[in-house]
Amino acid sequence: MFEVPEIYSKHLEKQFNSPQYLVLLIVLNLLQNLKTVRLEELARRSPFPIQLKSRIVKLQRFLSLKQFNIISLWFPIILSWIQEEFNCGEVIEIVIGR
Repeated sequence: MFEVPEIYSKHLEKQFNSPQYLVLLIVLNLLQNLKTVRLEELARRSPFPIQLKSRIVKLQRFLSLKQFNIISLWFPIILSWIQEEFNCGEVIEIVIGR
């Protein structure tokens, strides 16, 4: 199974409750292994013991959680990474693509 780097897991565990975090790990693992982002394919391969339509709805609801926004999810992770990797006062340039 795909293991989330510690810098991500520390923050993600705070953002999601235990069942949500487990679903996140499952989705990340599926994305890593399947190399596809088609919701139907992710649902088809997910290990949830429910019907396919229910799996699709479960994934849709999960992906529409309010925690999935750039400010509360990604900015703290990026900030932690910058603080760990670079010294105070050091000039760094960050380029963000779309």
